[in-house]
Amino acid sequence: MSIGLPLNSGLSSCSTAAKNASMSAWTIVRGQDIFCSVQSNAVSDQTFTLNRVEDFLRSRPPKKVSQALIKRRAAVALILRYSGDSPEILLMKRAHRDGDRWSGQISMPGGREEEEDESIIETSIRETEEELGVDLHRHGRYLGRLDDVRAVAKGKILAMSITPCVFVLESEPKLNLGDEADDAFWLPLSPTSNGSFDSTYELKMGPASFKMPSWEYKGHTIWGLTYKMLGGFIEHLKSR
Repeated sequence: MSIGLPLNSGLSSCSTAAKNASMSAWTIVRGQDIFCSVQSNAVSDQTFTLNRVEDFLRSRPPKKVSQALIKRRAAVALILRYSGDSPEILLMKRAHRDGDRWSGQISMPGGREEEEDESIIETSIRETEEELGVDLHRHGRYLGRLDDVRAVAKGKILAMSITPCVFVLESEPKLNLGDEADDAFWLPLSPTSNGSFDSTYELKMGPASFKMPSWEYKGHTIWGLTYKMLGGFIEHLKSR
């Protein structure tokens, strides 16, 4: 669900520390702040350790979107794989499919909540197995959840919330891509946070176009809500 953002979205999930650090962190369109980009200052090797991630998720209750604003819920799985102290995050390229608002974009595995799901966490687990063949019950451990965000597609805010659920791998799974995934890859977190992959994505909405912060990694463009959710995760850990 890597999704473009309208003019009035993205502000509430930007950390205060990032906003105050530098005005260059903000994309300005017609005098209006539309998105907070990730600050590309250096981080230590200890910024993203598993202990820090667990402490962060335990220390703050996640913000939830008001039920009055949504008709459907969805979830994505933010899956961490550690080799040393800095993790990688599993991302996928969505297959081109008719009716998929986010067709062809880069996202975390995830999708809409179904009636059989016992919880929104189970939604993220089920979708991960359907899309990438990864059984998080077997290979992962649930750590917690980030703030809910409103779903957006083609500049339109939808009556749907998206819950990012964080997992860490405890054994290495074999990826088996389903029909909804064209590719999958691991994004290294430290160079992402240091600005190594910083780029700009041009979002076209009718006759207008807007410059959006993004990451470019091995031919993949990561922007929109995927950038927003991962960027917020990075900023919270860097500011602790």
